[in-house]
Amino acid sequence: MAAIVLAVILLPRVFLALHQPDFRYPDERLYFDIAKHISQENRYAVTHAGAPFAVRQAPGLPVTLGVVDKFCDLTPLKVKLINGMVSALTAVLYGLAVWVMTRNRTAVVVMVLMAGLHPVLLYAGITNYPQTYQGFWFAGLVAWLCWRYSSCKGKRPVTGLWDGVLAGMGALYVPTQLFILPALIAFHFRRGASWVTRYTLFVALGLILTISPWMVRNALVEREFIPFSTSGGEQLFLGFNEQAGMNTGIQITLPPDLANKIEKAESGKAVERHFAAYAKTWIQAHPLSALKLLALKLLNFFRLNNGAMVTEAERSTAREGMAAATTLFVFGMALWGSWELRRRMPEWTVFTAVLMLALAAGHACFIARYRYRLPFEPYLLFVGVIGWFSARKRV
Repeated sequence: MAAIVLAVILLPRVFLALHQPDFRYPDERLYFDIAKHISQENRYAVTHAGAPFAVRQAPGLPVTLGVVDKFCDLTPLKVKLINGMVSALTAVLYGLAVWVMTRNRTAVVVMVLMAGLHPVLLYAGITNYPQTYQGFWFAGLVAWLCWRYSSCKGKRPVTGLWDGVLAGMGALYVPTQLFILPALIAFHFRRGASWVTRYTLFVALGLILTISPWMVRNALVEREFIPFSTSGGEQLFLGFNEQAGMNTGIQITLPPDLANKIEKAESGKAVERHFAAYAKTWIQAHPLSALKLLALKLLNFFRLNNGAMVTEAERSTAREGMAAATTLFVFGMALWGSWELRRRMPEWTVFTAVLMLALAAGHACFIARYRYRLPFEPYLLFVGVIGWFSARKRV
C-alpha cells in the first residue's frame, strides 16, 4: 500500500517536470547559478547583472543543490525532479504526523494523498524555489511536535531546543520561516509563564546554533553581519513605495535617485541599507498609504487564487478556478478541523490561528506574494484530517 501511495504522488511530479524541463523564471536560474559556483568553485557567488549583492539569496537551496551537483551534474530537469521528490516527502512527513496522532492507516493515506496531489503544490513543488524546502522543514517540525505531544506529554521536560533547530533549518532556505516562532510559543499556552520563558530561550538557542555557521562564514568572508541574506532591504522597499500594491514584486521600477545609489554601492550590505532607507523615508512621508498597503498585503496572504498553477503553465480560467477551489477546500478543512479540536486538543487550534496570523502579518511588513502561503497549506490539510478523526472518535 505504501509503495502505491508513493507512486501516486510521485508520478504526476515526474510528468510535469518532463513536460516543462527547463526553468521559466529568473529566480530559478539564479539559485541554479549560485549552486554551480558552490559546486565548482567552493564559493557563494552571484553572476547575474545588477547590484553587487554579497549574499543575494538565503543559502539553503543553493548550498543543497551545490552539494548534490558535486556528485551528479545537475541540469534544470534534474533539479525539478529533486525538488518534486522533496515536495512528495513533505506529504509523507504529514502522513507520519497523522500516524503518530491517530494510529489510523486510513487517516494516513487520506493525508498523504491530499497533500501529495494538491494541484497547486504539484506545480509549485517542481519549480526551483526554496519554498518547497521551507515546507519540508516545517512538516518535520509538525511531525516532531506530534510525536512529543502524543508520546512525551507529561513524561519528560520539553526544552524547545529541537524546535529551534528545525525552525532554523527552514529559515536557512526562507528567512521568513522565523514568522512561525509566535505559533511555537503559543502552542504551549497552557503552561506557566516561567516554563514558556525557559522554552522560548531554548528555542532561540536552537535557532542560533543552526544559523551560526552561516553567520560566522559571512563575518569572515563578507566582513558583515548577515544572518541569512542581504535582500531584506529590497523586500522592504518592494513592499513600501509609490508603486507598491498588495502583490507587488520585481516589476517595480527603481526611482532614479535610488537606482543611482544602488549602482554606486560597493557591497551587498550597502545595497540593503539604501533600499531600507528609501522604504523607511517613504513610510514616514506617507503613513496613511503605508497603513493601507499593510492592510492590503495582510488580506493578500489569504487570497483564493494563489497563482501557483501559472508557475509551470500558462494562465487560464480553468487553472485559476481550480486554484481558487482547492484553496477554499484547504481553508474549509482547516476551519473545520480547528473547530473540532478546540476542546479535545486546543493546542492545535491555537497553533493554527497564531501561525496564519503571524505569517500574514510578517509578510505584510515586506511583500506578501500569495505563493508564500503554499508551504503551509499541507499543514492546514493536516489540521482538517486530525479534526476529522477526532470527530469520528467522538461519534
